[in-house]
Amino acid sequence: MRRVWVGGGLASAAAIVAAWIAIGVGGGSGGGQFCPPFPAFPDANCTGVPAGVTFTTPALDSDHNYVINVANTVVDGVDMHATSPSDPMGCIIVKKTGVTIKNSKVRCIVTENEADAPGATPRLKIEDTEVDCQRSAATNQGSPTGIFWQNFDALRVDIQRCENGLDMEMNASLQDSYIHNLSQCATPACIEPDAHTDGIQSGNSSGLVIKHNNISVVNLPCGTSDGSCAGTGSINLNHNPLTGTFTNTLVSQNLLLGGSAWIYCPQATTVSWVVTKNHLSNAWTGVNPQTDGCANEDAGDNVIHETGAHFGLG
Repeated sequence: MRRVWVGGGLASAAAIVAAWIAIGVGGGSGGGQFCPPFPAFPDANCTGVPAGVTFTTPALDSDHNYVINVANTVVDGVDMHATSPSDPMGCIIVKKTGVTIKNSKVRCIVTENEADAPGATPRLKIEDTEVDCQRSAATNQGSPTGIFWQNFDALRVDIQRCENGLDMEMNASLQDSYIHNLSQCATPACIEPDAHTDGIQSGNSSGLVIKHNNISVVNLPCGTSDGSCAGTGSINLNHNPLTGTFTNTLVSQNLLLGGSAWIYCPQATTVSWVVTKNHLSNAWTGVNPQTDGCANEDAGDNVIHETGAHFGLG
């Protein structure tokens, strides 16, 4: 369910995925940063805002959002970070195509209107940016999700303190990024005791590339199984619907530390939907990696991070 916080054919599709795996998608050093290639993984040292950026604060609307209504706008060095869950700071709301957001500190980013239309191009670009939701499950304050909806490409983004790092519906990519320290239900008295924290979630999960990211929904050290330090899944992609066909998605070269499951895949039919070369960490003591619905998407080369042993996806 969306919650906005305010204040081709089989052969050609298979060829596309094969090309993704062989040569990668996106990437590059961009704004002076470069994350070391797989089998190393991104962290705070190569994601978020580079050193030396000078920040400005944009004009906000009455709900404390920065609304972009001009196509091809470049947002560079904007500071919209929140200081606490109760801070009224809102989101960057992108309504036009071709927008770039880079070198910025924000609470959340949302695509709407033309930018959110099915297949809208040019897609929103988000690069070298820190997304900090300042979400509190205890008070139900702060943005629940860092980046919402579809038609975007996110690169070298640091996402933290959200209930869900991203909601990637369709036609989106996340690469060389770091999702960590997500908002959990810390006590049985939480307002949202069933928060279902995910690194990435999707209600559709077609046309996605999730490659070479470091994603954790477990806040270490974590020695319990009551939900106080572990979420639902690092990658939770439309695992509930039993009907439909979901196409052209690649999940590759990610370091994942999950909660209930490390990866959830669709239970319905998938076409050119590949899960390959991921490292599933068992750093959460006493809990072995688990996946759900991913057997048909398993390329056979996913491993347990700490041992390098092959891990067959369930």
